[in-house]
Amino acid sequence: MKPNKTEIDFVNSFNQKNINELNLLQKSFIKELFPSINYKDIIIAWKNKDTKKADIFIKVNNLTRGISIKSGNENSMHSEPIQEFIKFLKQLNVSEEKIRIYKNYHYGDFGGKSEKKYSAKELKEIMKEELIELNKELNKPKNIIKAIDRYIIHGIDTKYDISTLISGTPENFTWIKSDNIYDFALNYEKNKYEAPHFGMLILQPKKRDLENTGKNNLDCHKVQVKWHNLYEEIIEYYHNK
Repeated sequence: MKPNKTEIDFVNSFNQKNINELNLLQKSFIKELFPSINYKDIIIAWKNKDTKKADIFIKVNNLTRGISIKSGNENSMHSEPIQEFIKFLKQLNVSEEKIRIYKNYHYGDFGGKSEKKYSAKELKEIMKEELIELNKELNKPKNIIKAIDRYIIHGIDTKYDISTLISGTPENFTWIKSDNIYDFALNYEKNKYEAPHFGMLILQPKKRDLENTGKNNLDCHKVQVKWHNLYEEIIEYYHNK
C-alpha cells in the first residue's frame, strides 16, 4: 500500500524535534498530548506500518500516543463487508426488521423484488418512515458508543486505541481527543441525517451500481462509514464548549 503523504508530512513535522522547533499550532497540539513536556524533550514520531486506526505514533519520553489523521471533506472512517456489519448490528441487538431495512437501503432493490436499483436520494423518500425507525435504534447511546469504538477509536482486532483524531495538514489542522469524540457523538443532532447513521457517522454502500454494470462489484457489498464536514464540526464543537 502506498504511504499516505499527509501522514508522512505529519511524522516529518514532529520527529526528532523539541517543542521550541514547532510552529504555534503544532506546539499547542503537542502540549495537549503531553502536558509535562519541556524544551529539552525530543519528540519521536513514526508511521504505523499496520492498517489500523492509528495512522502515526508520537512519543515523548515513555509516553506514546496513537493518532488518526484525516484530510478532506467527506472523510471515510471505515469500510467493511456488509456481512461483518450485519454481525455488528446483531451484537447490538438490532432487530431483524431493522436489519432488513438497512439491507434494503444498502442495495436499493428491496431484496431483488424491484426491477431497478434506487439511488440514495430516492430511497430516502421511499423509505422515509422506515429509516426514521432504523435511526432511532441505531442512535441509542449504547449503540453510538460501540460504533465510535469500532469505527474511530479502537477498530477491529487491534491493541492500539487512538488518543486523538486530526483533520487537516501539518500547516493547518484541528484535532479532537478520544473522550471528546464520545461526547460529540452522543450530543449530535439526532435528526440531522435521513440516511442510516450512528450520531455523526453516516452509513452507505461503498458503491451503488445503479446501472448493473458489474464493475467494482465487491464495493457494492461493503458498508462505508463517513464523517462529513469533519474539520468544520470539530471547530464548531470546541467553539460551542
